[in-house]
Amino acid sequence: MINLEILTEDKNLAAVCQLYWEVDNEYEFVHKISDLAKTANVDKKRLPSLVKESCNAIVPTWKCEDCGNPYVFSNRSDLTNNRRYLLLPASDKVSHVCDNCQRKRKEKEVEERKQRANEKKQAREVLEKEKRQKIQEVYNLTKRNPIDIGALSLTDAVYLLSILRAGAFENLSKIMPAAMFEQKLSPASEFTTEVINHLYAKNLIYIHPDTEPEAFVNDDVSRFYVWRVYYAPPISKISVDNQSGIFSELTSKLTESWTDEQCQEALQLWKRVALEESKEYLLFVLNEHHFEFSPGEKTNQYLEFALQYFSTAQIFNTIWRAGRDAAAYYQREGISKKQAANSAVAAIQRLSERAIAEKWEIKPFGRNFKCPQTVIGEVLYNNALRLGEDGFNLIPNIEIIKNKKIT
Repeated sequence: MINLEILTEDKNLAAVCQLYWEVDNEYEFVHKISDLAKTANVDKKRLPSLVKESCNAIVPTWKCEDCGNPYVFSNRSDLTNNRRYLLLPASDKVSHVCDNCQRKRKEKEVEERKQRANEKKQAREVLEKEKRQKIQEVYNLTKRNPIDIGALSLTDAVYLLSILRAGAFENLSKIMPAAMFEQKLSPASEFTTEVINHLYAKNLIYIHPDTEPEAFVNDDVSRFYVWRVYYAPPISKISVDNQSGIFSELTSKLTESWTDEQCQEALQLWKRVALEESKEYLLFVLNEHHFEFSPGEKTNQYLEFALQYFSTAQIFNTIWRAGRDAAAYYQREGISKKQAANSAVAAIQRLSERAIAEKWEIKPFGRNFKCPQTVIGEVLYNNALRLGEDGFNLIPNIEIIKNKKIT
């Protein structure tokens, strides 16, 4: 049953409203809008909005679930869409939520979401505060024991001086996370992680209590992300009250005369840096040719073999040629990029062996500006070995080290 609620005092318009909403027993409209528009002397397109302003077509038994007001049809299409419910014997049981109450519900939902979000935020802040306190307690820097810089191994000294140069704050109170270093600590992220883990395991750096909670794994402050935590440098026995003194002590450690054992240790470091720089350049060259590659043990073996006979600068030349040939092979044979990248690695071994056998003079390459020297390279070649760019241009050799460091 449809009732009309007349909102206008214009009797003629009220009569048009009655005709507009008049339906038969099947709830089909009796009068066409075009005929009614002529009767009312109104444009056909204007008539529906005029009727809507002048009356409400309602079903009194269809009550809003929230406010109890009857259902108001928005237009004829709305009635047609609900016709099947009007024809049902139980049509008086049809429920709905009116537009005004729907708006109120949405406003309430928005407000409840805001409230829940605020409660979650407050809970997070409480947990974060508790976690910060726990970090402060667990990583209290008063637990640091002063160390003897002179007793450090050569590797310890190179690694420690490198990380201080790469990320120490001006007052040396802490070291920024490796992810924030402006200059790369080492040529490869794996090598950088290895350096940090080495220093941390030997109590040469400490987790700084100012580290953000997000740098730890969930709520377990004993587990942390190596690249995201702040570190604190050690305290030197000699420079307990002068943190900057650790720089000069480390520099002296590296520039003083060495024993045979230290020279051997330096040789291994030289070879490692040369290997990592070569792998970095290999990845750069292959990437320039749009080849994806992940160096493994075979790559290490090939490059280590080549570095016995050639300098890093010469290896760069060989890598560049291998990458060029791999790109040509890919274009010529239509092979996969993975196969092409693998062929470049094999070519390094092949070219190196041929150069050795035929006594080629391989022209050294300069450093590519997209693969600049890292902090460890600078510390090792400039401070420790005192070779400068010769560390890049010479084959790692124990005699070169001894001539520089044994007096």
